[in-house]
Amino acid sequence: MLDMREAGWSGTNKNEIAMNLLVPLMLKIMQQSQV
Repeated sequence: MLDMREAGWSGTNKNEIAMNLLVPLMLKIMQQSQV
């Protein structure tokens, strides 16, 4: 039960984490390319 819950939960959670990691990374790259 817990595994199934975590599997479905981490699926959406991973997308949020990926966005939280990608957005700052993209901003850094954009800032570096501007300088």
